[in-house]
Amino acid sequence: MNLLEEIKNRMLISGDFHNAILLSYIEDIKQYLISAGVDKTVVNSKKAIGCIARGVNDLFNQNEFSDFFKQRAIQLSLEEPTDEEEIPLLPPVEEGDGEDVQNP
Repeated sequence: MNLLEEIKNRMLISGDFHNAILLSYIEDIKQYLISAGVDKTVVNSKKAIGCIARGVNDLFNQNEFSDFFKQRAIQLSLEEPTDEEEIPLLPPVEEGDGEDVQNP
């Protein structure tokens, strides 16, 4: 599992057309959460996937954060740091793939 694909699944988005804007929103949401006091290990864990997905969806569709996103961000700020494995943003690049996945 990687964060980009998980968010696309939750938003019912297929294909790669929106990857660049989604990646931009993901980074914006992660920085927002860290600035709001959410520990970086929590932001990069499974605990934050739903909140990040909701924030991305809010920006993608309404250009503003929903009350649910804000409430969830507050809840995450109260979470203790975790030693959970970090969720990769993108799928790993296979040797000989020939595509630059970092710049869709």
